[in-house]
Amino acid sequence: MDLTTSDVDLDLAVLLVLGKGRRERTLPFGRAAAALALDRYLRVRDRHKHAHLLWLWLGRKGRFTAWGLVQMLQRRGEEAGLPNLHPHQLRHTFCHQWLAEGGAETEPPTPAPATPTAASHPPTGCCSRHYTP
Repeated sequence: MDLTTSDVDLDLAVLLVLGKGRRERTLPFGRAAAALALDRYLRVRDRHKHAHLLWLWLGRKGRFTAWGLVQMLQRRGEEAGLPNLHPHQLRHTFCHQWLAEGGAETEPPTPAPATPTAASHPPTGCCSRHYTP
């Protein structure tokens, strides 16, 4: 939630993020649909009443906070018939899908958007604790 507009590089299709231990790394978002969605968001964001703020994600009252994300996921989850949806559940789902589709728990030799590292887990043993076949 602490991303700023300067953390987005649409040309390289990466975000500059702080992971566990406040380690800085680039996170590729590579897929054309994700890049397009982010580009569209940034264009709409430019017209937001709080566009002058550095934060990437803006809400009605300014910076979109972690608590705002929790509330939004809960509300959208209820609307979709998924009660009690929370952000960490998305990590569980990601790891489940990754392993179910044959993904390994080690970092690949080249950056890829759908890796355990993208889930902000250390590369070894990261997904098996979240995976239930």
